Amino acid sequence: MWDTTEDPRILLAERTCRYFENILANAKLPGRWDRRGALEALKKISSKVQEMKFSYIPPAELSRSEMAAEIQKKTARILECLGGEGWAERFLEAAKREERGRVEEHISRIRFSLNILYNLPARLALGEVSEPAYAVDIRAGRILSASAHPGRKELTLCKVSMGRALTVITNVKGVEEGATYAISLLPPRRIGGVLSEGMFLGSEDGLLKVEKGEGELLRRVEDKYLKEVRREVLTFIRGD
Repeated sequence: MWDTTEDPRILLAERTCRYFENILANAKLPGRWDRRGALEALKKISSKVQEMKFSYIPPAELSRSEMAAEIQKKTARILECLGGEGWAERFLEAAKREERGRVEEHISRIRFSLNILYNLPARLALGEVSEPAYAVDIRAGRILSASAHPGRKELTLCKVSMGRALTVITNVKGVEEGATYAISLLPPRRIGGVLSEGMFLGSEDGLLKVEKGEGELLRRVEDKYLKEVRREVLTFIRGD
């Protein structure tokens, strides 16, 4: 029997519900959006995640369950409450110049939360996996540009494409523009004043290049590349 109470994918979704609730309840986003509707939908998602946690159903089966379908449905509902397609761009357009940094941070955190919840079934479909690194998406990202961090020259600021453009900051040199690397999507954080939305997978051998389509979910990665992602995931689950 698979112990769903210890499945890191479910534990991360549980933690994300609390993280997301704080954002939706307190974020000062410009323009009109349905805060109450978003919070109501998230409450139902949280309830379904709790059902999953104590279900003891095998992960592959859980990924096809009514609980999984309902989580995706309510996550889509939150997206509607935010304004539907183009919601992020509209918030940025409505933001005053002095608000843009804060609004961008809210948007990145919302995107992270939506992704964790909506793609939970895809991660559960990996089967009986206890590796915490697989609680977040690890995807193929193509490097659009790589340049020195404006505030910390020892870091590299990368613009990455994986269905949408995002920013990833790394301390590893030699990132190649046009190449495709394995990148984990993590809770956004500011590094030297710039928001980073993920982490390259790497080891003593360097960063992990992949021959996958842009944005494709990586289902198995050598353990030596997972150490830092594992640490970040466990830190987030604990709420540190």
